[in-house]
Amino acid sequence: MQTEAVKERFRKQRELMGLPPREEVLYGSDGLLATEQQVQDEITKLDEDLEKGNVVDIGEELEEVTVDEGFMNEESPSRQKVLL
Repeated sequence: MQTEAVKERFRKQRELMGLPPREEVLYGSDGLLATEQQVQDEITKLDEDLEKGNVVDIGEELEEVTVDEGFMNEESPSRQKVLL
């Protein structure tokens, strides 16, 4: 989500670079394209559920990912290698 100020700044940057205006695309909570009315209906439903004190699932179930220790550590370049 972007504020209107950020959207306007990006719009001006695109204009200065000679790019065409970007069309705003809306997505529903299911990740599919949605109309402005569908998005507003979802927001209204979520707000109503929150006001009632219902637990709202916002889809933050992330799979646990394990990463090897040292992954992304930088290594010093060898003195024997010549970079051109």
